[in-house]
Amino acid sequence: MIHHIRIIIMNIKGMHVLFLSMGSFMGLSPGNNW
Repeated sequence: MIHHIRIIIMNIKGMHVLFLSMGSFMGLSPGNNW
């Protein structure tokens, strides 16, 4: 159970980092039509 929760938290952190990097990428190059 705790292992499951840890995996879910790690996935949420990974998604958060992915969204942050995507946001910074879009901020650097606004020419993209995402």
